[in-house]
Amino acid sequence: MCGIVGLVSTTPVADRSRLELARDTIVHRGPDSAGVWWSADQRIGFAHRRLAIIDLSPAGHQPMESPERDTVIVFNGEIYNYQDLRRELQQKGHVFRSQSDTEVILAAYREWGDDCIARLNGAFAFAIHDIARQRVLMARDRAGEKPLFYAADRDGLRFGSEIKALLTLVPQAVRVNALALDCYLGSGYVPRDLCMVEGIHKLQPGQSLAYDLASATCRCWQYWDLPEPMFSYQALEDQR
Repeated sequence: MCGIVGLVSTTPVADRSRLELARDTIVHRGPDSAGVWWSADQRIGFAHRRLAIIDLSPAGHQPMESPERDTVIVFNGEIYNYQDLRRELQQKGHVFRSQSDTEVILAAYREWGDDCIARLNGAFAFAIHDIARQRVLMARDRAGEKPLFYAADRDGLRFGSEIKALLTLVPQAVRVNALALDCYLGSGYVPRDLCMVEGIHKLQPGQSLAYDLASATCRCWQYWDLPEPMFSYQALEDQR
């Protein structure tokens, strides 16, 4: 388990200390080390709390930049097939500096773009900033094992592994989402992308999100859905 936090703004961020404060509200998710990265124009900041599991060396430190310095990632989770992907990417000419699965995701994105997400087998939540395209791509694993919350508007995007980290970055007063509360009291859980806090959403299992800085627009899509059953329970009942 690690913790990720990010701040994407349409204008340069004056108070950058908020990002580190947000990161350290989830220190329990990653006690081994902490990191922060800011873009040259001070509009995008990524922060990370690390629980070192794969590649315990400093080479696995996050946020992690690609060797070409055109992409940067914060990642929570584990990619189970990263060694297979690593070998495939090496055959395509990619060179790796670490033994981490984090670096494999970066190389996979540079090779396959958004299509890389469907190739990942694991439990994950990550965000990648594509510097050339001026966009941020986020994704969550198929089962939704790793959490990822976000708030997006015309001013930018905020995201984090936990809501309390996000509250440090979202300036407006905290208000309870009445619909989410009704769902929880009536059904015992909060469905879809709803959260208990107004203005904050959760990225759903098997879902991706792209935020475009030029247009300040956000787009979500399902990169994976639970397959339909190959048989009908009703048909089985009819045969009895």
